[in-house]
Amino acid sequence: MGNFYTNITLRGVGQDEVTEFLTRQGTNAYVTPTKNEFTVVCEERCDTQEQGELERVASELSARFHCPALVVLNHDDDILWFKLYSDGAALDEYNSAPGYFEGDDVPPYGGNAHQLCEIFGAGQNAAEVERILRSPDGSYRFAYERHIDLARALGLPSYTVGLGFNYLEEDETPLDDLDIGALKRTGG
Repeated sequence: MGNFYTNITLRGVGQDEVTEFLTRQGTNAYVTPTKNEFTVVCEERCDTQEQGELERVASELSARFHCPALVVLNHDDDILWFKLYSDGAALDEYNSAPGYFEGDDVPPYGGNAHQLCEIFGAGQNAAEVERILRSPDGSYRFAYERHIDLARALGLPSYTVGLGFNYLEEDETPLDDLDIGALKRTGG
């Protein structure tokens, strides 16, 4: 069985601000320490992988903090999906395997490499991000491998790969440069 995780990476907002907001909302979530301007939110309802819920939470956080938000979903290591928001507005969407549920072999869809790199301060890596996004699904054996390359090229913390609410609840977390003791838990 492959990975199943979701998370939302915010740029330019700190852990304490996000934690305070989610606590006031009564939201069950984990919030990582801010690293290089990035704070990652793992929200309980998002881990159901219901796309509408992922979009709602990411848009709400992006609007509330007037910041970019990248919501990522890995489904069974077969699909890497993301949606990019800024100030609450959806800017871009990507799916590494858009024909997966129909059994169709369709090339990756969406993903604006230049926009992603500009928003995350990695403009010099636009060609690399484009290659990562356009590589046929078979060129990455598992979706998390594509996510590793994407996170590295965008300068995101390495622990964004494999990090999700349920994994944190079950102590099944990526340990790369994440101080588990510095995580903040909101809600129940």
